[in-house]
Amino acid sequence: MALVPSYTFQDTFFHRLDPRTKLVWLVAMLVLVFGSTSIAVPVGLTAVVLVSFWAARLDLRSLAPMAKLVGSLAIGIFLVQGLFHSGGDVLFQLGPLGLHTQGLRLAAQVVAQLFCMFLLCVQFLTWTHPTDLSLVLVKARVPYRYAMLVGLALRFLPVLEEELREILEAQQARGVDLRGSLRRGLAMVPIVVPFCLRTLRRSNEVALAMELRGYGFRPHRTFVRTIRYRPIDYAVSAGLVMCVVAFFVGRAFYPAIA
Repeated sequence: MALVPSYTFQDTFFHRLDPRTKLVWLVAMLVLVFGSTSIAVPVGLTAVVLVSFWAARLDLRSLAPMAKLVGSLAIGIFLVQGLFHSGGDVLFQLGPLGLHTQGLRLAAQVVAQLFCMFLLCVQFLTWTHPTDLSLVLVKARVPYRYAMLVGLALRFLPVLEEELREILEAQQARGVDLRGSLRRGLAMVPIVVPFCLRTLRRSNEVALAMELRGYGFRPHRTFVRTIRYRPIDYAVSAGLVMCVVAFFVGRAFYPAIA
């Protein structure tokens, strides 16, 4: 299963929203996640994102690779924060090192924020077409030569991931042992070199194909896809901005709630 999911078309309310509205959703949710000092906020927002993920008919199984990645990071965060962040009761003492409750609470909050952030990024990629992101940049007066790079990068991420998987399988078939962190690190040289060569070759092929088709010949270009802000987009964007403002106003008067 791909670590970086690609766009999945579904005829849902969320998919029909303007990409700028989806970008407002992403930014607003991230501001709420990292603007809070309570673990309850990122946990609650994670539940909201999962419900919207389900409502958009997206495959929840695509979150499994991301969950494994966050789980690996969580182990290190809990160890570092729990052992080196003093405060609260000591749950376990081993020489000069102690496992503190305050450090574990801080680690839990950081892990919850990271999980929600990764979840939001995955959601944004799965319900936003890569071309729509390029159109957003074009609407923002970014030259289309540079705006198209965003769409191309998102399109080729799954392709590059598949090529990396093929290289890993080929090296394992040749007897390269990837079990264990040390062996995996030593085996990265015969993996990284062919992967970089393949990436450069594919980039050269794409650049040559675009040049042969006259890409960049005219200063302006038209697009088959168009984006247009509708009344529902204005309503959703305004609602998200109001939620962010209400959150910070409420936190200013009642710091304990966030």
